Amino acid sequence: MANFLVNIIVQGLTILRWALIIALLVTLFGMILPYLSNVGSYHYLQPIIAWESYINQLIKSYIPTKVAGWDLSRLITLIAILISIDLTKTFSEKLQFIKQKHRMLKELKRIQQAYKSPNQKDKIALLESKMEQASLASGKNRKELLKDFAHIKKELEKIGRDLAFLSIDVVDSTGMKQGEDPTTIELDFIEYHNFVEAKFKDHGLIKASWTPDGVMACFNTIEEAVQAAQSILNELEYFNRNVKSMKRDFVIRCGVNGGHVYYDDSIPLEQFSDRVIDIAGHMQKHAPSNSILIAKQAIEPVKNREHFTATKRIVDGLEVCEWIKVKVNEKT
Repeated sequence: MANFLVNIIVQGLTILRWALIIALLVTLFGMILPYLSNVGSYHYLQPIIAWESYINQLIKSYIPTKVAGWDLSRLITLIAILISIDLTKTFSEKLQFIKQKHRMLKELKRIQQAYKSPNQKDKIALLESKMEQASLASGKNRKELLKDFAHIKKELEKIGRDLAFLSIDVVDSTGMKQGEDPTTIELDFIEYHNFVEAKFKDHGLIKASWTPDGVMACFNTIEEAVQAAQSILNELEYFNRNVKSMKRDFVIRCGVNGGHVYYDDSIPLEQFSDRVIDIAGHMQKHAPSNSILIAKQAIEPVKNREHFTATKRIVDGLEVCEWIKVKVNEKT
């Protein structure tokens, strides 16, 4: 709403400035009018002459315009218009800067969430300091701030990378543990963790972040993330039959997404904050048991995607494709 009002005011000031420029030209025309001959014979100039005369008489009626016998009404009008043009331009620039600064503060908050290494924090702190010191009265300060903001943001964005994320969660893990011995639960989940980690590493894992029963894993490509998920689902039946000891089987949901993120190897994955990662988690939450959900547009780079089927689901505004692990005895 604030930006909308600023835009309206800026547009109004722009129109006013153009009106003042026209008035300036008309006043200049009035100053040279006595030196022109036969001006009255040009009918299209009559409205301009009449308007200029009206403005000139108006000025004379409000302020003294004669100095040492000289009529300075037009010169006074000219100076007043020039000052008004400068004031409207300055005020418009200040309003534009307020809008730009508001936008930069929002961007700065996003940057603070995305960049967390010491070197990055130093650059962000410098940017914050410059924004606090920037004076609305100084056009030079405003230009320097905008330049510094663009430069520092560009420096930070150099570490951006195209990555893929795989989110996996154990379905009804709480229900699985009911009535089970705590030691058995602990051992089974350790085995599950090791099983999943081994599959991750087989498919180029960069780093992962675990919760007690879920994981978010980072890969270089969508292809690697999808293959890791498929490998886990394909061998989960063997794990349930031959490795785990609890009565209930491990059932999982998988969500995959990829895109450009601000990556810093020194920062743990759980401290990353990006919509690309959020969408992978949301895909997982909407996935049926023992399946993979991925956005239709994200599956395009995957070579082996014939077993993915389009669904009517919409997650975060994205059309979704689904891959479901089919049990051996269900195959035809």
